[in-house]
Amino acid sequence: MNSFAFRRVVAFLIDCTVAVVWGCVLFGAVYLATGGEFFVPGGVLRAEALSFGTMTLPFALYFAVCESGARQATWGKRRLGLRVERLDGSRLSFGAALARVLIKFVPWELAHLGLNVTFFGGEALEVWTYVLMIASWLGVFVYAYLLYLNRALPYDRVVGARVVDVRLR
Repeated sequence: MNSFAFRRVVAFLIDCTVAVVWGCVLFGAVYLATGGEFFVPGGVLRAEALSFGTMTLPFALYFAVCESGARQATWGKRRLGLRVERLDGSRLSFGAALARVLIKFVPWELAHLGLNVTFFGGEALEVWTYVLMIASWLGVFVYAYLLYLNRALPYDRVVGARVVDVRLR
């Protein structure tokens, strides 16, 4: 893997610590509020809405706010000397940054949906668990392969963005 692709992966892993910290805060708050008695959401759609609204959306907003902000980078990207910009070098709008990250998180959300089907969908939906999990991994492999080839990733192509090395500018 080339060093630029490697730095992008490491930057994303650093940013994942934000999701882990948020998840721990959320878990702790729910634990304290319920006295440790967690509830079952009541079906796949409710579980998916709950996981999207409490984990995916806040994490996506973190990316969108950071990448459309003055520094044009998340915490991880800043640490690795990377920045997100439009193809003309200008800053992404918040809407473009949000669209970029929501497309980026399609494999992540397919995995969440697969887990929700597994835990809340009943035995009749078991095959969907495998379909969703395979689809989520295929998305990850496609992203990794394109990154390895140093090609634009689908979410960057859709919004007309690129990630650049600020140390070379």
